[in-house]
This record gives sequence, C-alpha cells and structure tokens, in this order.
Amino acid sequence: MRRASLEKTTLPLRERTKRGATLPGLSLMWLFPEALGSALSLELAAGEELSLGRDEDCSVRLPGVDVSRRHARLHREQGELFVTDLGSRNGTLVNGRTTTSSRLGLGDVLRLGGCVGIVTDRPGSPTEVAPGCWAGPGLATELAPLRKVAPSDLPIIVEGETGTGKELVARAVHAWSLRPGPFLAVNCAALPEALAEGELFG
Repeated sequence: MRRASLEKTTLPLRERTKRGATLPGLSLMWLFPEALGSALSLELAAGEELSLGRDEDCSVRLPGVDVSRRHARLHREQGELFVTDLGSRNGTLVNGRTTTSSRLGLGDVLRLGGCVGIVTDRPGSPTEVAPGCWAGPGLATELAPLRKVAPSDLPIIVEGETGTGKELVARAVHAWSLRPGPFLAVNCAALPEALAEGELFG
C-alpha cells in the first residue's frame, strides 16, 4: 500500500516555529496574486523595516482595492521578525487570524487583503500542480510520487492534521489518475455505523 503523509511537510515547520528559533534566509513567498512575482527577502537588519501597501511610497507595493494605502510593516525586534498592522481597513491576518502585531516564523501564512504569502526558507514560485491545488518547491517535491502512482490501481492513504489539505490532495490524485467520473468526498466520521458499509461499498 502506498502511503503519503502531509505531516512530513507541515509538522516540522510548526515545531521549528514554536521553538522560536531565529532562522536565516527567510523569504515571503507570494501565493496570490501571481502578479507579485518573486519572493520577498525577510533578511532585515536591526532597525530596518519594510512597509507594505498600495501607496507608491511603500517599500513593497501591493495591488488590489482591499489593500490599504499603508497596510502593514515588517520589522525586527531583538532578532525576531514581526508584522504590525498600520490601521488597515481590512486587517492583517497571520495563519487566518486578525492581528495588530505578530511574530512571524517559518511556515506562517500572511494575508494582506487579497495578497497571500508564506514565510519560507525555500523560495520559489508556487505552481498549480492540479486544478485548485497550488504548491511551493517543498510540497511539489512531496507530491511528485503521488502523481506517478495515481494512474495505477494501488490504494493511496493521505495522512495529516485537520486543515492540512488532505481533500485537496485527494482531488489532485483523482485528476492525475485520468479516471472518468466526478471526485466524491465522503466524511466517514459522520456516517452512521449501520449505513457505512452500504455507503462505501454499495
């Protein structure tokens, strides 16, 4: 049985971030929109900061009416990297939560309006590996074996914590398999025991 685990790519990032390690060579890899292009280096000197927003005077200009003229700033404090909201209209989000000021670490996702980026030490342009499934260099490498085995009859198990994108990967596998028919997602935990066998096996 072929077993693919998303935990290989998600858990190490979280653990390293929790420990508060100062990691060299960090970049903000923009996921959306594509027009933002290459990754933004986060190697800031003490006292240096980068302003982000629509205004021409910002260090990094971001597109979109949902981005404020001066939306947020990136700066270092005691060797740690922080993002601070500058009173933006739509707020600054780190890992899906609105924040006024937050420490940023490896694997954190930053959202300013419609602009979304991830803090990484492996910069590179994200690619759409399957319809609706985007991946950076690390995840693309992890998914490569799945793409090869998808057309075969081997069963595939995708493991990972809640929210790591298991269903997205399953959809990608279905697309890579070139099998006819729609992808059907079934929440087995919600199936009554009496109906499980009939629902899953007909």
